[in-house]
Amino acid sequence: MHGIGTDIVTISRVAHWADDNDALDFIYTVNERALALKGRHPSRHLAAAFAVKEAFMKAVGTGWGGGVQWKDIEMRVENGRVFSASV
Repeated sequence: MHGIGTDIVTISRVAHWADDNDALDFIYTVNERALALKGRHPSRHLAAAFAVKEAFMKAVGTGWGGGVQWKDIEMRVENGRVFSASV
């Protein structure tokens, strides 16, 4: 770990991505998409996953253009709680 990363994403910023397959394919893993789109509020999950990914990139010091791609990081949820982000 390089440092600490935090990020806040408003749900409205990513809400339209739920209907945009290109954005979903570019940013989210298959597992993240499946979890988000089966729920009652897909945009909430998409915003959370996006924030986790950005925070992870900040923590490791790469930024999204520094060799780490969006789908290299996956947010995992267990029992309704975010448990980890992994590469």
